[in-house]
Amino acid sequence: MLIHNIMLENSEIPDFNESDVKYFEEDGTTNSYIIYNNKNYRVRAEMLVFNDEGKVFAELSDKPNITGTRYRIPGGSVEPGKTFMSQAVREVKEEARFNVKGVKYTGIHYMDEFNKDTMPRWMKEKLAKHPIQYNGFISFVYIGKYAGKFTGFIAEEDKDDMYKKGRWYDVEEVPFREEHLNAIKMMNR
Repeated sequence: MLIHNIMLENSEIPDFNESDVKYFEEDGTTNSYIIYNNKNYRVRAEMLVFNDEGKVFAELSDKPNITGTRYRIPGGSVEPGKTFMSQAVREVKEEARFNVKGVKYTGIHYMDEFNKDTMPRWMKEKLAKHPIQYNGFISFVYIGKYAGKFTGFIAEEDKDDMYKKGRWYDVEEVPFREEHLNAIKMMNR
């Protein structure tokens, strides 16, 4: 596996907030990261979006992605001036083309650390070019309810085809990682 989940090894991951995030510019794009235990982790915000029938929006894949999962939910890197929540909402609009309501932070954030021994060469080369050497990701998990189609403007560089490939699934149909299952349980309380 390319990545292993740090929470399985260390349940004492501290709480982070927007003031802990650092930024750097690369090729016209601003990237975000947090330093933890002298390692750099890219900062992400993501959202589990549910419809009125209790189904969740996701894109499934036959092949595992970089985190080893076979699904994807809306999410992306936190941009300057954005809170984790506003970034999660923005990613839903860009990737799923939805508006959301009732957005809540689940209190769950998790860390994935790169396993450089099993990483493909192309990925090692790409990471080596970054001015900041990432060791993995820190993802902040939000939940929200579908509130209709988003019809606003999306910049060309922010467009994503998840809205074409994704669909609504019963929760049991998606092979969710433990952190997402815990977020779903919180929503049902």
